[in-house]
Amino acid sequence: DDNDARPMGFELRADPDELEADSDVRAVILDGVVSITPISGDMTAAVPAALLAGWESGC
Repeated sequence: DDNDARPMGFELRADPDELEADSDVRAVILDGVVSITPISGDMTAAVPAALLAGWESGC
């Protein structure tokens, strides 16, 4: 069945002592949270609030 879980062929290894406190790797592997990278390099880019409204609720 294509929906069965199976190994992806790699192993995640990270030394907690070598990771920067605010790195994406620490966030994902050690803290178990999602790391979001801005798609636009323009940090002043306007995003409509309505577009973001559903993100907190998971919609």
